[in-house]
Amino acid sequence: MDDLIDRRFGQDSYVRIEKIFRNTYEKKKEALKMFNNKESKKFVCLLDHRACHSSIRLSRVDVAILFNSDWNPLNDRKALQKITIDPHHDPLKVFRLYSSFTIEE
Repeated sequence: MDDLIDRRFGQDSYVRIEKIFRNTYEKKKEALKMFNNKESKKFVCLLDHRACHSSIRLSRVDVAILFNSDWNPLNDRKALQKITIDPHHDPLKVFRLYSSFTIEE
């Protein structure tokens, strides 16, 4: 996903938030601040399902695309319920990204 978005829209168009380790809390906080800033050019937030917890607050979300997700779809739903998405008028669309010919196959 990183490569696709980087090649298509550029490196300034997205932020990535992965599983939080002890020394990356400030990086996560800064990435969220940049994404939620309305004047920012960042319009894609790549959020690892293992990084979802109650401290994540997103204010500019129209679509959620789950990639690198859990085997159980219910765990992805639980991960999305942990984060806070500020209300907007349209319902949030959630897509789950699958690919064929993966290593597991």
